[in-house]
Amino acid sequence: MAIKLIHGTDEYLVSHHARKAVNALCPDAEQTLGLETVEGDVKTVDEAVTALKIAIGALRTVGLFGGQKTVWLRDVSIFKDGVISRNEKVKGLLAQLAEDIKKGLPDGHHLIVSAPGVDRRSAFYKTCAASAEVEAYDLPEQAYLKEPIIRERTIDVLDHLPVGEAFDWVERVSIELTTRMLATLFDFPFEQRSKLTHWSDVSTAIPGMGLIESEEERQQILLGCLEEFTELWNQRVNAPLSNDLVSMLAHGESTRNMSPLEYLGNLILLIVGGNDTTRNTMSASVLALHQNPEQMALLRQNALRFERGLIP
Repeated sequence: MAIKLIHGTDEYLVSHHARKAVNALCPDAEQTLGLETVEGDVKTVDEAVTALKIAIGALRTVGLFGGQKTVWLRDVSIFKDGVISRNEKVKGLLAQLAEDIKKGLPDGHHLIVSAPGVDRRSAFYKTCAASAEVEAYDLPEQAYLKEPIIRERTIDVLDHLPVGEAFDWVERVSIELTTRMLATLFDFPFEQRSKLTHWSDVSTAIPGMGLIESEEERQQILLGCLEEFTELWNQRVNAPLSNDLVSMLAHGESTRNMSPLEYLGNLILLIVGGNDTTRNTMSASVLALHQNPEQMALLRQNALRFERGLIP
């Protein structure tokens, strides 16, 4: 019998180590019959109740043909949702699950619970700490220090927009904000931040359409990206872990031994994901709100309900 709670704010490592634990208990060849996965990423109380009932029921029934059985309650979001976690039905089912853990599972049964966030003061966590194996994978505390910088730079962009005259929203806001955000997250030289936008555009451009003329030109430009980021890697791999993405890649257990091309691939994924999709979302959202003024009114009204507010 094995019972593990794997949790923390580093969602990638939580998922990675949970999968590793599941595979150790139930090898691939046995998972068709021996593994029951219960999705714990829920959005409503009813979904939470259903997931917990399925997990409890799975633990209390024997495996097929009397064999071993591994139950994986995966990506549990219940603990970090204040409304769901305080619901009486949910609390009652968590208490039942905790009691089963405390008493011990039937022979040949195993339980893996993976969760991106758990309140360590909760009764469920305390039961796991006393009666199960607990693994925590948390992001460095300083990772949360980026938020004030991003807010400050966002305010700076918006405060310098012209009033009473037309301007290019995409150029002045969508592109500029995402570029500043990327420079902050990578801790890339701020005065050279336009390179990040250029590399993103080059990586998705169609040759012959104006930005690049050939695949060879794309490769040369992106190799220049790799060269500059390799300099940043070399600086940060020899320094203590910091709160920027390059430092996290250089120190990460699963990324520190990447080949140069793997490093470039991850960089382009992060750059395009942080630039292209974000700026298109901002532009499309503003256009949609402009075309639907009643939704803009709702946004302004509901923004007052949020502790930190929104920027409509």
